[in-house]
Amino acid sequence: IIGTGRIGIRTAELATAFHCNLIAWSNSEKETFVQLGGVYKKTIDEVFKEADIISVHLPLNDKTKGIIDINLLSLMKKTAYLVNVARGPIVRSHDLAEALKQGTIAGAAVDVFDQEPITSDNPLLKAPNVILTPHIAYKTEEALIKRAEITIDNIKAFVNGKPQNVIV
Repeated sequence: IIGTGRIGIRTAELATAFHCNLIAWSNSEKETFVQLGGVYKKTIDEVFKEADIISVHLPLNDKTKGIIDINLLSLMKKTAYLVNVARGPIVRSHDLAEALKQGTIAGAAVDVFDQEPITSDNPLLKAPNVILTPHIAYKTEEALIKRAEITIDNIKAFVNGKPQNVIV
């Protein structure tokens, strides 16, 4: 797992149901991940060398934009898979497409793109062994119910004079 924020931790929780050995790299280490049996690696390179499945959960910022490039992808096992459900620009699309074409990695699943909706010239559209979804992987019944609950809680808090989740 690359990035152990709220979504990365939830992914780790789900992975335990499949008896996965959890390894991660993140800017901040969470005790919750360790309690799940997870082990933090000192470098992102270590995770890319060891993992069978890499699930990306980083925020997009100046430090993470393009962080997953051909150099990291070339460290992966030929039998490994990359899953990006974070933000498109974190993974360099051209590099991922090239890694898939060359057989550097076994496959990928991508739900986010540099530009959304995906453009017809995106190299991932012609790459082998890739599953592409149009940024809808979040749209489960459970996620929609949770989003509605959060919205209602935000409205109640605002009406009571205690706004929460305020974006400045």
